[in-house]
Amino acid sequence: MKQFKRSKGNYGYRRIWYCLKKKGFTYCQETLRRLMTNMGLKVTVYSAKSHYHSYRGRIGRTAPNHLHQHFNAKQAYQVLHTDITQISINEQIKGYLSPVIDEASGAVVAYATSIHPNMN
Repeated sequence: MKQFKRSKGNYGYRRIWYCLKKKGFTYCQETLRRLMTNMGLKVTVYSAKSHYHSYRGRIGRTAPNHLHQHFNAKQAYQVLHTDITQISINEQIKGYLSPVIDEASGAVVAYATSIHPNMN
């Protein structure tokens, strides 16, 4: 793949497909992706280095399940949801956001931020 070598490994299958299309080749994108995978041509510049992995097992207290998956609150502050979301601050640092959302209005009523995905 001359196009891949010319790009110094920065072009993925979409950009290679576009370059080949401009030169008159009529390969399907899926075929080109499969060929590049078989040849070991993979873009490493934009590849993610690590992903967030949640803890296994039980950490902290688990609240009793009073709702049983019926999330149809009509009054404010009766049903509240929370979750942890990973946010990239820069290339080395990840941040974690945990909002508390009211089911009835969909408004964020509180939030917590951290640079560690822990219960604190």
